[in-house]
Amino acid sequence: MGTEEMFRVKQIAAELDVHPRTVRNWIISGKLRVAAVLPGGQYRITRSDVERLLRTEELRVGTM
Repeated sequence: MGTEEMFRVKQIAAELDVHPRTVRNWIISGKLRVAAVLPGGQYRITRSDVERLLRTEELRVGTM
């Protein structure tokens, strides 16, 4: 079983051309699932979870 690559909030925000706060709001609202929370509260998100968000919310941003 392979391990999926994880991304930081800043990386996802840059790829989707949104502010990092927008990504955090998606997390807080439950629209974007977090794969891991590191010490200090840093989030890690998988590409598949970002793709799921884009499909379910029909967002037309970036090209992740």
